[in-house]
Amino acid sequence: MAQQQRTNSCGTSSQQNGATSSSTTEKILVELDLAGMPIGENASPFVTQAGELIRNHIPINHKDWRVVPQKYKDDVWNTLMGEYEFNVDHVRSVIETKFPKMFRRYKSDLRKYVIKGEPRKKAPTKISGVEVEESEEQGEENGEGDLPEPEITPEQWEAAKLKVPDGMHSVI
Repeated sequence: MAQQQRTNSCGTSSQQNGATSSSTTEKILVELDLAGMPIGENASPFVTQAGELIRNHIPINHKDWRVVPQKYKDDVWNTLMGEYEFNVDHVRSVIETKFPKMFRRYKSDLRKYVIKGEPRKKAPTKISGVEVEESEEQGEENGEGDLPEPEITPEQWEAAKLKVPDGMHSVI
């Protein structure tokens, strides 16, 4: 099927609740590497969507992913399958191995930033060697005025990315 790009939109309430209309839109193809990791241009939107669905559909009162009732896991999976398809069959067990980490990370962030009230890290001041302008007032308003600069330069980052072997995921 043809690949299509996702656009940010609010959607209808039925779409937000997991219902999809597959007759009007084609599914987005997500390619997987040999290890089952999403790769290609649609990998990032897929992983982002999976994380959003986990945050929105899985109740946080469950201590661990293993005790989350199967119906919630099925809701997340079925919603993803309404929007995405894969280049191989039988991928659910491989893809779902990433879900517990997403769930743990979400709960950890809630504890850290909401319950404990720790400030979030400051956004990078340089992206690919280009200065990102932010006034001091903006940083101080967000509680981010006195964080140290990153310890790696953009040149070091680019050099490290070049050392990643072919076929490996390029995210370091």
